[in-house]
Amino acid sequence: MDTFFKPLIVLFLLFMHGPLHASIIAVLTESTAMGTFRDDVDGNPITVNYSGSQINETAEIVDGSSAIFDSTSSLGEDVIFFQNGNASYGSQALSVSRTVVDISFENTGSTSIRPTLNSQITPAGLGIYVSGCGGRDLRTCELRDDGDYDWQDVGNEVAPGEAAVGSYFDFKVVSGEDVLFELTGGLSLIIGENGNPNTIVQDFDGVENFLTNFRQTSPEGTEQQISFDWEATDFLVEFPEWLTLDPGETGTLSYITEVTTFSNAFCYGEGRTACPIAFGAFGDPIGRGGSSGSRPPESERQLFATQTLPDSVINGIDIGLYEFNIPSFENGEIGFKAISGPGITPSVSVPEPTTITLLMLGTAFFTMRRKRPLN
Repeated sequence: MDTFFKPLIVLFLLFMHGPLHASIIAVLTESTAMGTFRDDVDGNPITVNYSGSQINETAEIVDGSSAIFDSTSSLGEDVIFFQNGNASYGSQALSVSRTVVDISFENTGSTSIRPTLNSQITPAGLGIYVSGCGGRDLRTCELRDDGDYDWQDVGNEVAPGEAAVGSYFDFKVVSGEDVLFELTGGLSLIIGENGNPNTIVQDFDGVENFLTNFRQTSPEGTEQQISFDWEATDFLVEFPEWLTLDPGETGTLSYITEVTTFSNAFCYGEGRTACPIAFGAFGDPIGRGGSSGSRPPESERQLFATQTLPDSVINGIDIGLYEFNIPSFENGEIGFKAISGPGITPSVSVPEPTTITLLMLGTAFFTMRRKRPLN
């Protein structure tokens, strides 16, 4: 699948200083998306590919399948913009969006450094729901909650034991061939075998206990929607000993996010008035940045899981756009965190000592000028 990815590269030099004289020497960003859809008249799957610094596309395939893509990884003046998500609809729809931030850094000091990464996973979510939407614009597709269609109505052209719709994410941090950190999760609707009902399969092992306030956002027991989200999650990755940097050596780090959704199910009924939709994002598609409202306050969160949620919590898909700080490399630590976006609490940056000294000198200068007697 990587053959479809044509990177957009932004290269610049940043010189940071600190006690160990480490520096970021280059940052490269890449955003790509790929979709495969229902076969054309010759029996060949329709494939679309996108690349660029910011992808906001709708793939409208008329004959029963469509998708949306939001994939951004681009460099601003002082920040890196980031979002990653997509949604799939109808039959034979597979959507993949991918973002990469490559960081190159150098040990310019006189002692060896074993780097660490101090970073963050953005608030995000994923899910499946039944919509009355026609698939022309999945961003506005709302939940169909009249009870006429549910998971048991799915199954056209899908073999028993196979997945009808699903959503997955794969987030990893790599250095060369070494995977330093990886987090994967997802869910799918499996068609029942031997007369058994269709069931939702959740694959969140290692995810729900790691991501901050991971929760189910859809009502318990409903067979028309299932969705999950989580809050911003800090994480620290220590490089293995064999990646220690000696003086003058350089290292690399790649921050890779890939979101996949798929649908193998026709819309229900002859009139095609309801369709299952799978969505997923590392960008909060239906939580703090979307139409479903905000999370409850911290004091109410423990009780929230036992409360009855509104019947309609999905009112369209809105994948949030985030701003990350330009990566820094000081005292052996690479810093790369979100500073704004849905669900992000802005952090107050503390000026470096040299900056504080200049501010103090500037304040003293203007104070002295104000105290000088007028001639």
